[in-house]
Amino acid sequence: MNLRKLPYLLLFFLGLPHASAAAEDNQIWSSARLRYISLQNVKVDLIQHLRWDQNASSFLSAMPELRMKLSPSDGASVGIGYRLIHKRSGSGDFESAHRVQLNGEIERSFGQLSAAYRLQGQTRYEPDAQRFDTSWRNRVVLTVDTASKFTPLLSVESFVDHTDEGLQNSHLRSSLGSAVKISKTHRFKVRYHHDLSLDGSSDIERILVVDYQYRYKASSD
Repeated sequence: MNLRKLPYLLLFFLGLPHASAAAEDNQIWSSARLRYISLQNVKVDLIQHLRWDQNASSFLSAMPELRMKLSPSDGASVGIGYRLIHKRSGSGDFESAHRVQLNGEIERSFGQLSAAYRLQGQTRYEPDAQRFDTSWRNRVVLTVDTASKFTPLLSVESFVDHTDEGLQNSHLRSSLGSAVKISKTHRFKVRYHHDLSLDGSSDIERILVVDYQYRYKASSD
């Protein structure tokens, strides 16, 4: 891949989701992750998410999460996860919910460029409302190996909700950013999400995401 063309691809990518008249919000999402990698390449993640909305002025949610990912073959993986959600409701009170997820992912490399596709199914349970919400997420990610600490990435993800009327597209998320390898144990990932609602309102959320990861890999010594 000719890396000189990358800035033009980024500009094209940002221009995909566009709406002229819609409600808009700017948010900040952060997470800290502890990752354990076993000798069998099983990855176990303990994650704490924190999020702010209303132009990053109001605390929105805190969500601890546990994930596990297995790689049965090169370029393929399956994962499961559980998230405990504490989120501000429309009334301003904080309510709890539970989310479980199952996903599968395949990845292929073409020189410096790698492409990955992930399908994730997730179900959220809200005890106060005694309601289950199920959705499917389809994500395509492109990354570029720059032979440096920085790995640029682009992604597009669609969210499809299961409703009484059937499957309905709820929103589209376009993202760009970079993973940063500080050392073998310390990693960062900085991304920008552009979320476009597909329910007819064309509402937009612009989200700055900062993820920190500390990884510990088991040794055979």
